[in-house]
Amino acid sequence: MDELTQLFNIGHISKSGAKFNVEKARWFNHEYMQMLPDETIADMLEQQVHEHGLTAERNYLVRVSGMMKERISFPSELWDTCCYFFQAPSEYDPAAIKKRWKAGMTTHMNKVIEILNTVPFEYQAIHKALLDDYIVGNGLNMGQVMNSFRLAVVGRTVGPDMLTLVMVLGKDETISRVKRAIDVIGEPDEQ
Repeated sequence: MDELTQLFNIGHISKSGAKFNVEKARWFNHEYMQMLPDETIADMLEQQVHEHGLTAERNYLVRVSGMMKERISFPSELWDTCCYFFQAPSEYDPAAIKKRWKAGMTTHMNKVIEILNTVPFEYQAIHKALLDDYIVGNGLNMGQVMNSFRLAVVGRTVGPDMLTLVMVLGKDETISRVKRAIDVIGEPDEQ
């Protein structure tokens, strides 16, 4: 305390009122969240998962937390940012459907399912290469197809790298979500 008293100088205090910068406070909190261990974030996420009547294994919570903590600034953002890891979408973003789900997309999503079934699921790089070959080889727009794939799996067009997400969710869950999106969204002219 004596050291603080010696270092304090009233002349260094500004005469103008302090200004609170919300964006700077958000940034500081974001930086703080990044420094927390994945296990600490997982504790926060586990509580929110339970609040939504769901459960998850500890290793899964830690893995999701590690992937997603860079996308949050406050613990209260965890569920909205990570919910699709714990439950399939019950609805799909209408704006994303209009922008991304174009004619022929159900055919392309069926091809995505076929590609996911082609090689053992743990070979992410092979799946990426096969998807890229299909999209480029057919003169398709990479963003259009991959964002439609994301829409099918997540319900909106946000989230981590698509194939990383798919590897975390697992083959059966991913394929189930894509099939449901094909059934629910259908072809644009069927809407």
